[in-house]
Amino acid sequence: MPADADLDLCASATPDGGVYVTAINRSTNREYALELSLCNFAGSVQSAMKLLVPRMLDMKELAFVEREERLTMVDGKKVESKVPPCGITRVSFVTPNDGNQEPRSRQRNTY
Repeated sequence: MPADADLDLCASATPDGGVYVTAINRSTNREYALELSLCNFAGSVQSAMKLLVPRMLDMKELAFVEREERLTMVDGKKVESKVPPCGITRVSFVTPNDGNQEPRSRQRNTY
């Protein structure tokens, strides 16, 4: 993808040892495939995705629809999804809490 591409990415570490990856699709007419792989990440990993998608691609309509989905890890360290036009996506990678299937990160973010 060229340096001036329509997909912007930012990764950050969480206080509990997880990783957030935020992807912003600046294109108004193209959906982008998103493939993320974790390297040097110890233990099992769970992943979830939160999306903000505009209701309409119109300057009069500024509302976003929020969707959440759990992503399936491929080979234990990779996820694949799509970022819709003008969509904002946050993918979280967390480790399970002591064998429990609930992720340790329970923080709720507001957009």
